[in-house]
Amino acid sequence: MKDYENAIVNLDKAIILCPEFPAANYNKGTVYKSMGKFDKAISAYKEAIKNKENYYEAYNSLAAMYIKTKEFKEAESILDNLIASNNQNSKAYYNKACLFSLQKNKEFALIYLEKAIKLDSELKKAAIKDEDFSWLKETEEFIALSS
Repeated sequence: MKDYENAIVNLDKAIILCPEFPAANYNKGTVYKSMGKFDKAISAYKEAIKNKENYYEAYNSLAAMYIKTKEFKEAESILDNLIASNNQNSKAYYNKACLFSLQKNKEFALIYLEKAIKLDSELKKAAIKDEDFSWLKETEEFIALSS
């Protein structure tokens, strides 16, 4: 059994000892995400970013949480900035594909998913399992991308 509460306590201790260490807040966000506490995950990811401006992994995770909470404009803004700063960021393209899929925008969901998979072929497996694409999985285009 996972002891999320104890993990949060230990991460809080690490943050007290070294408040400028962004990985502790990032990990705290990840624990909160696993607990389904998305608002707390968002706050933790924001704190991580405050301590490391170019913390791309934290930005991707923050965007993913905004997508999960249906705050699509916030997510899209973050993802656009990530892609503009690094057009090889496969996770940003993947998250943008999820964003468009949840908005039922087939064309853009597939465009961004294709870009993500071209950069990281392992994302094919993730897409097949990802519920964000549930309505797309039976389409010819999705099947071609994920095979």
